[in-house]
Amino acid sequence: MSETNALDDARNGPVVAVTHATTSGTAAVPLDHSERLPALDGLRGIAVILVILFHCMINGPRHVASASPLWAGLGWSGVDLFFVLSGFLITRILLGTRDAPGYFKNFYARRVLRIFPIFYLYLLGFYWLHGGLGDAPWLQLTHLSNFYLQQLGNWGPRSPANLTWSLYIEEQYYLVWPFVVYHLTDKRLRLICWTMIVGALLIRLSLLAPDASTFSIYVSTLARIDTFAMGALVALGLRSPQGPAALKRWPLPLFAVGIIAAGAVIHTQQTFFFWRMASGALAIFLSCLALTFASGLALIISHGSSTPVKRLFANAVLRKFGQHSYAMYLIHVEVIVGLRWLFDKGPLRFFATVYPPLSLLAFWALAFTLTLGAAVVVWHVFEKRFLALKRYFEYSPSLEGQARARAGSLQG
Repeated sequence: MSETNALDDARNGPVVAVTHATTSGTAAVPLDHSERLPALDGLRGIAVILVILFHCMINGPRHVASASPLWAGLGWSGVDLFFVLSGFLITRILLGTRDAPGYFKNFYARRVLRIFPIFYLYLLGFYWLHGGLGDAPWLQLTHLSNFYLQQLGNWGPRSPANLTWSLYIEEQYYLVWPFVVYHLTDKRLRLICWTMIVGALLIRLSLLAPDASTFSIYVSTLARIDTFAMGALVALGLRSPQGPAALKRWPLPLFAVGIIAAGAVIHTQQTFFFWRMASGALAIFLSCLALTFASGLALIISHGSSTPVKRLFANAVLRKFGQHSYAMYLIHVEVIVGLRWLFDKGPLRFFATVYPPLSLLAFWALAFTLTLGAAVVVWHVFEKRFLALKRYFEYSPSLEGQARARAGSLQG
């Protein structure tokens, strides 16, 4: 669940004007690739809210689980929204700096500063709380534990990987994708993205052995790579001559198709939980989620800032959650487990005997407040000190971006 704040890179880097130019050199609508997009912070906020609601349901007290709305069981899909956002934001950054000096050095240095300090702080805290890191700790330290979980076919003994498997998938994507973007043209990148989308679905379907586990599909890097590709296609679409027009024309129908198809799968499977779906149904459902989230993303970014939907996602509360989503993601399960004790055996156990919806709302309020509060403290005490080092690895405007900007100004 990703949740890594790739938008920080777009926000803190230099402004690089990118225009949609045709092969003949004429330019269309200018687009600033590193322009801050507040609505994307809001989308990231939605993603972390979904994940926290889901874990309140499955890790919280029994009376909270029984009072939770059924749709909270779909909160695990917040991870897929993180994946789509990462695919879009990272591709957008890489395309805008592709031929700039220090392309690889700056990208990887900024990723390390963003991800590693708070991640290893989380591992240290987990070790202190639980007395170990579970099975194969060296896989936790090297961000490969999702492969172990895939082979195991279940969560296994409690370990950080029960939560951080999605971060490992993101980091594996970050390791490879900059090289792909660097060496390929936009046209070939689109072809690669479509290959990833079809290939991931085929991989999920290929895992449909009689003894196959939906869990193995869920944590597999190759089986989840289509979500990143969907986000990357949105970023590539913004650069094409027809990009702005296409992004206004197609996202709404595609969003409707994704919602209807996902709803059909849920109806046939009679569940929101991925582990209760048949493997084939989950394989299709993950494609529906990728389509829904990517088309929703395109729908939001292709419309003006004055539209009601864009204003909704750019509101201050959602953006606050989005800006601290990485730390919140790492912290929230421990907060929920602690609250479960307070509500089951501690001083808050009286809530179990009152009106169940009130108990649910109290649990949610405390879970979100304490998680956000802890994330803000981590930010001020620890995280921002490392992020400040990004100033030594600023992105430079690419030659392509500068050429497109000049073309745009000459044409305009």
